[in-house]
Amino acid sequence: MIIKIVTISLMAVFYICYFAKLISQKKQGIKTDQLGKGKEGFVKFIEVALKIITYLLPVIQIISIVFYSGTAHIVLQFTGVVITMFGVLAFIVSVTQMKENWRAGVQKEEKTSLVTTGIYSISRNPAFLGFDLMYIGILFSFFNWFLCFATGFAVVFFHLQIVNVEEDFLIEAFGQAGATFSPSVIANYAYELAKAYNSYYHDFPILREADAQKQTMRLTLSETVARVIASAMALLGIGVPQRM
Repeated sequence: MIIKIVTISLMAVFYICYFAKLISQKKQGIKTDQLGKGKEGFVKFIEVALKIITYLLPVIQIISIVFYSGTAHIVLQFTGVVITMFGVLAFIVSVTQMKENWRAGVQKEEKTSLVTTGIYSISRNPAFLGFDLMYIGILFSFFNWFLCFATGFAVVFFHLQIVNVEEDFLIEAFGQAGATFSPSVIANYAYELAKAYNSYYHDFPILREADAQKQTMRLTLSETVARVIASAMALLGIGVPQRM
């Protein structure tokens, strides 16, 4: 009975954190749940299937816990509780450290920052890891074949989401920095671009240029460089002042 109460309590903490984050971001105008939205083909299939199983599995888990009458060894059940605890902790830490960049699914049109510190320096997808650990922990404690099948289905589709959606998004949105999970690539690029523009500005002044066509071209170039640097800073989560 104690194992059941502890496990259900851990599930409650997990989902309170999940829905509290959804509500908090919704109040800020952020659409957190992006699973299956604006997607096509295999990617849409993965995200829709993942969304269905993540809503269905908690129901199966609760039924499995409440009506469990198996004879699993106490050590196995205790191990399951510990794994579940680690899963809940990993999830809470991941959504906290991701701040307002956290999403369920990906949306290419939205600008988010690349987070690589804290728990993200250990795992590229700690929120998914949290889900997996919680699912596996509950399976350890309250094993039945139906729960086993549902858990396996969820873990497989989390993996497919990472491999076929999340990783492609990171590379497309952040380039080499996303592939290597290293924001220093973006920082170095912005630094080198700023340094090159500084040299250009020194050699080719704008306000003192008498030729109007050349002056317009240099102003356009300056605006373009400013936008690129501002975008790089946004990817790094760094604000840029309007004027220096």
